[in-house]
Amino acid sequence: MSDQPSAPPAKKGLTPLVTQLAPITEQVGTHVLQALQDAETVAVLTTVVAGFPADRVVSLPLTNAQLASVQMLLMQVQAEPAPQNAEEESRCIGFQCQIPDAT
Repeated sequence: MSDQPSAPPAKKGLTPLVTQLAPITEQVGTHVLQALQDAETVAVLTTVVAGFPADRVVSLPLTNAQLASVQMLLMQVQAEPAPQNAEEESRCIGFQCQIPDAT
């Protein structure tokens, strides 16, 4: 299998980048540099996706309009009122979420 990101054929818009796990700095850097080759790309959203037989790093190039949508969603989440019982439910986004001990 090649170390270069594979890009599935896209019908319209920007193409997601998917590769097998390598050192994360190398892999994300490769994805970002490849995504920025497209003139429409203004940002790159990257995540690790669990899978079988191997996990993958998936990066999605974002256009200006897509980035604005992501920013709008993040602002909406941030503006939500605090939960009634803050100890039971904490506001978080993605990797910031802390899972309480089950004990």
